[in-house]
Amino acid sequence: MTMLRFLHRQLGGRIYLVALLSLLTGVCNTLMIKTINDVIHGGINATRIGIFTAAIAIYLLASRVFNRALLRATQRAVFEMRADILRRVLACDLTRFEQVPNQYVYTSITEDTTEVARSPEILSSLLTAGFTVLACFVYLCWLSPAAFLLILACILVGGGLYTKVAGRAAHDWEMARRTQDDFFRFVDHLLSGFKELKMNDAKRMAFFEDDLLGRCRQSYDLNVRGGEKYIQAVIVSGVLIYGVLGFFAFTGQSWLGLEAQPFAATILVMLYLTPAIQQTVDLLPTLDRFGIALNKIQRLRDDLARPQPPSMAEPAVSGHLTPARDSSSPPTEAGDVGQGDARGADEVDALGTLPPSDWRVLRLERVCFAYPAEEGAEPFQVGPIDMEVRRGETLFIVGGNGSGKTTLLKLLLGLYQPTSGRLTVDDRTWTPGSAAHRHLFAPLFADFHLFDRLYGPENGPASIGDRLKALEIDHKVEVIDGRWSTLDLSQGQRKRLGLVQAMLEPAPILVMDEFAADQDPHFRAHFYRDLLPALKAEGRTVVAITHDEAYFGHADRMVHMREGQAEEETPTAAASLVAGGLAR
Repeated sequence: MTMLRFLHRQLGGRIYLVALLSLLTGVCNTLMIKTINDVIHGGINATRIGIFTAAIAIYLLASRVFNRALLRATQRAVFEMRADILRRVLACDLTRFEQVPNQYVYTSITEDTTEVARSPEILSSLLTAGFTVLACFVYLCWLSPAAFLLILACILVGGGLYTKVAGRAAHDWEMARRTQDDFFRFVDHLLSGFKELKMNDAKRMAFFEDDLLGRCRQSYDLNVRGGEKYIQAVIVSGVLIYGVLGFFAFTGQSWLGLEAQPFAATILVMLYLTPAIQQTVDLLPTLDRFGIALNKIQRLRDDLARPQPPSMAEPAVSGHLTPARDSSSPPTEAGDVGQGDARGADEVDALGTLPPSDWRVLRLERVCFAYPAEEGAEPFQVGPIDMEVRRGETLFIVGGNGSGKTTLLKLLLGLYQPTSGRLTVDDRTWTPGSAAHRHLFAPLFADFHLFDRLYGPENGPASIGDRLKALEIDHKVEVIDGRWSTLDLSQGQRKRLGLVQAMLEPAPILVMDEFAADQDPHFRAHFYRDLLPALKAEGRTVVAITHDEAYFGHADRMVHMREGQAEEETPTAAASLVAGGLAR
């Protein structure tokens, strides 16, 4: 039923045409059997040749049309499912995104959608076999009602046994699918932690035996166990079908009192019917796998689209933001998939919305945020925070590890939605995380990602070259056809290239999370003494998380984070304190 509902959502009213064409193929199959039976007992004539030829032609035409319809519908569904998952990932709130394991996205986009993509061949065979069985039943009932009832009783008994066993097998396959998700998580550990595993034989072997092979064995055992149960169900149903056929062949004529011709016709129909029934039974496991894959895809879509905690912000200012469209609810129909785009919920109707060019001050007012609580632990909480970012200034955010600096940065950027408080720009309340809000910032995160292609910036080659030269990597990398010539750089050089990408963005505020941590002493000094003043001279506002106490004096203002609370400090006083400590 899962596959039929899926097909109905994809085809709409056309499903009735597909069903009619599929039924037509079954009728043509049965008509060919009847014609062959008539030829055996009545000889060849023009009428029978015409009927047989017409049946073949109609069968081929109907099969072609309904198979093409199935193929196009399912492939379109696969495309839209993948596009929908990717759109939901891009539009997902960061707090929700961080709770969805990467391997769930990988397996749904690859394996689950591939399972759905196999459905045309399954549906084609299943519908053809199913309607052939139905048409043969009608013909068999006309030939011998007793034989029809005997076969029907056999199918009902076999179907009951099959359903009971198949339910257990489907459970095993569902568990195997979950184990596979876990396996991909450890594959990610393998690829990310290759160097660490290479250095320690004991760790490498324990990881390989316990985690990688352990999940492989578990998946193998569950798949084999489920498969064996299905094999038992198929064998039992096959024995029943062929047993009835044998019983009827040896005793049917005398038991039912049939004459030779109808008896032979009945045997012929049953011989043709038996493989069709067996094919239908053989295809049923694929329906369960299809249902499992479809459910996994839907669960991922739901997880990515769960409603976020409501912001305490007031309505957006007219002219800067448009009303939000609720994209948190997953589409109820597969046909809805792919109708959105990769923009956030509140900017769907405001593509290109930019912050005002004359903004002066951005403020966080009494902003609070709490991470989801883990079982048995108190959630980490930030706030209430009062903080402002002034146009053209250089602001440092400092504090110990775990004090909430990066969380504050994500709140400032609109990646985290505050549980209370509000965001204002020039005393006008804005929606946190809106398009206009995010377009204020060009960030370089501590765990940044480098894209090999330049997306969006309209700066010419000369401007890019100047940036590369200022960051002292112009001898390492250049732009060729809109792409970086290489990303094979040291970590410090990769960070510099990431800063180049951020500087090419038109956003007025550059945000950096410990940029200088991976730089050598020469470039660290160059960054604080030369680059920051140059950015200030360009009119850029800089917000930077840093631990470089020796350079605190290069900030206009400084915010110190302590246990989730923010306190403003004077950079010169902090720098003097550090200098005094070093002198002692």
